[in-house]
Amino acid sequence: MKRNLLMIAAILAVFTLSNFRASAQVAPITSGNVPLSIILADAVTITLEAAPAVSFSYSLPTDYIGPRLVNKPTHFSIFSNRNYTLSVKADAAFQTPTTGPSIPLSAVNVAVKSSLPATGITPATVVLSTQGADLLTPAPATLGTVYSIDYTIPSSVPLLGVTAGTYTTNVIYTVTQL
Repeated sequence: MKRNLLMIAAILAVFTLSNFRASAQVAPITSGNVPLSIILADAVTITLEAAPAVSFSYSLPTDYIGPRLVNKPTHFSIFSNRNYTLSVKADAAFQTPTTGPSIPLSAVNVAVKSSLPATGITPATVVLSTQGADLLTPAPATLGTVYSIDYTIPSSVPLLGVTAGTYTTNVIYTVTQL
């Protein structure tokens, strides 16, 4: 009897295995799902030109007449994978060489040169201060837009009555993604 049971179990096993093979041959797999992901991170950078320093020189009486302009072509480039704003400010008041009166930061204006590299940008002329102000808003995402910046002293009046010397501050540009 045990022998008959073993024989029946063996026959059932053979039929079962052959049925699995047959069904595998009848319905072959013709497609498969593959997960695909795109992982984005915010990418933003500002790169200054090789010689970013700005210097106004007032050495002659005629230098004090009318506005003064320093244009920095290709002053910096911006990479941003999203729309952004560009703001500008000074890190502190002008450092003075003496204890006398100083030049106010508001004597200097900063502006993006009028020939903008992209459309849809609203440029502004910013009066320099220690409070950030938008220079460009909104600017479209870019792979490296190069900006020319105009630094202007529109009037020499704030420079009158100030002791001769070099007055310095740092201008800070900040790119903020929208």
